Amino acid sequence: MTVMTSALQHVSEERVRDDCRVLRKTLFRLGLPFLIRRVATVVVGVAVYLLLANWILNFGSGVSYAKLGAPDAPVVGFLTRINPYLWWTLVVILGFITFFWLKSAWRNGVARERSVPVPAAEVRELAQVLCVPVLNVLRWVWVDHADPLSIGDLQRALAETRGGRIEKMQIAIEQQSVLGAARPI
Repeated sequence: MTVMTSALQHVSEERVRDDCRVLRKTLFRLGLPFLIRRVATVVVGVAVYLLLANWILNFGSGVSYAKLGAPDAPVVGFLTRINPYLWWTLVVILGFITFFWLKSAWRNGVARERSVPVPAAEVRELAQVLCVPVLNVLRWVWVDHADPLSIGDLQRALAETRGGRIEKMQIAIEQQSVLGAARPI
């Protein structure tokens, strides 16, 4: 083989698993405040929804349609019969609004978390601990070097390492050496 294939770093699966564990712990430590904030948002949102739903149902059970006419009038009888369904429909609609608002807030929180830069001390620590092939995956994932390395980049590096990116990169280097470095025009 050529010089490029000799530069390949073969590493044991156990070492890759250990490096994945290090990445996972780092991601957990960096992402924990964001996770707590998202969970707190969901808990507060659900609590407010339950309070409002309870208030609406209690209010609805006390509504009287007697001012619209005699109690035996068809309209008053109809409204009295469907009264619980009206208020439950309002609670269900409020539930859908709350659900989709919380879902959107969760997704926005995840996107914000993924864009947070990784502190330089964490990057230094990872560079000292991770093996060369995993660092190569991290470099491969970090596409735009004008932007700092982010939590999202670490998440993707972990996913790519687990998904066999080291082997794929080794195969690509071997294929480049076989086909030659120059690309056809």
